[in-house]
Amino acid sequence: MNEQLEAGGNRVYAPPLAQEQPLAQPSELARLAGYRKLSGWAWAVTAAFGAYALTKGLGAIADVVLATAGNNYALSEQTTVWNNRVVYASQIFRLPALLAFYALLVIANKNARIFVRAEQQTNEQNAETEEQDQDEAEDSEAASASDHSPPARAMSVGFFSPASMVWWYFVPVMNAFRPYQALKAVWVSSKPLGLARGDDGAALPRYWWSFWLGAACLLALSGLRTGFGLSYVTRDMILLAVNLSDATSCLLTIGLARALESRQRQRARELWG
Repeated sequence: MNEQLEAGGNRVYAPPLAQEQPLAQPSELARLAGYRKLSGWAWAVTAAFGAYALTKGLGAIADVVLATAGNNYALSEQTTVWNNRVVYASQIFRLPALLAFYALLVIANKNARIFVRAEQQTNEQNAETEEQDQDEAEDSEAASASDHSPPARAMSVGFFSPASMVWWYFVPVMNAFRPYQALKAVWVSSKPLGLARGDDGAALPRYWWSFWLGAACLLALSGLRTGFGLSYVTRDMILLAVNLSDATSCLLTIGLARALESRQRQRARELWG
């Protein structure tokens, strides 16, 4: 009932009290901004690349056995059969591992762009607040210094579209450095402000790309090993180097995916609580 009695007994209408709208929770604000969590894809990368790294480790063991078997033809034959099965298994795990990693890179790029826009909006709001507390002469200087210089991280990630996180891997010559630059741009744009310069893990992307590119080069060279009259032992050692570099690259990819997920989660917490 919205009617109330006055002292004289007359009924008067009292409008209902306006109900306050509940404030959006931080997680809801992040969702409205378009932020997507990477935890699911990070676990997918961990599982797929972990299985792929396991097959490469088993392949390395087989290469060592073949290189040291000598004239033990029975052992060589058994190891060769086992190694062929390991190679087949590694090919099965390789495709889903790459697909999971590419999906994670695309979503991470979109999140990094959202972080940049949110940071620009925060800088603009801070500039407006400072303008209200300063004289007009100081206002113009502060505005020209802050409003016309976007953050450096915006220029970095804005050069790479989400789709380019994937297709740069398939462009000849450019795939030797563009994928790393794209990943580095996302990595820098996702850096939480609370991380110190020495604690931001800046070396991890370099190590990851060095082993990723090195494994690809060794794999390409291993395909030419039959044309140079190399001994079987030398060929097996080349394959051993390929498997070890692939396994190391897989482990670094897992570490990179999980570090990027943690990095973006911390940055989202800074922006939206």
